[in-house]
Amino acid sequence: VEDGKTFEPIEEAVVEVPEEYMGAVVDMLGQRKGQMLDMSTNPTTGTSTVKYSIPTRGLLGLRSNLLTATRGTAIINTIFSHFAEWQ
Repeated sequence: VEDGKTFEPIEEAVVEVPEEYMGAVVDMLGQRKGQMLDMSTNPTTGTSTVKYSIPTRGLLGLRSNLLTATRGTAIINTIFSHFAEWQ
């Protein structure tokens, strides 16, 4: 808490997933207050990569839900980015 404002940690999440499950991944991260930073597709492998800025609280429990929705094919990497005002 600084100047009466509450801050929370924000992480950068990179998810690599087959294109057929892309809608489920984007929906799931959006529901958890994630903001898409970048999206790219690799046509040779048929996979898409999305980069999100998302509060750490939005990542809690995400991995298991993500693996269930994508039948175990999603790869997610996260790293701390910064602190931001509570969303």
